[in-house]
Amino acid sequence: LVLRSRRRCVLAPALSRADVALAPVAGPAGVRVAGKLAPDAVACVFMDEEDAAADVAAAQAGDEQALERLEERTLLWYELGELSEG
Repeated sequence: LVLRSRRRCVLAPALSRADVALAPVAGPAGVRVAGKLAPDAVACVFMDEEDAAADVAAAQAGDEQALERLEERTLLWYELGELSEG
């Protein structure tokens, strides 16, 4: 999966406990994948709409209002195949 814009993207893989290790620095439910993540392991993807890219860039630069707008946004849900088609 290659994103050609600055948007938030969350991959939701279907992995066994043996394939991950806890990574509490990433958040209370954060995990680190051991090894490479095979594309067929990704169950779905959550991603911002394209018009969120400006707020993502601004939030990364420290804009608190942009961060608040991002926190209010709902990420869109896609099956991996939907993103591969376009």
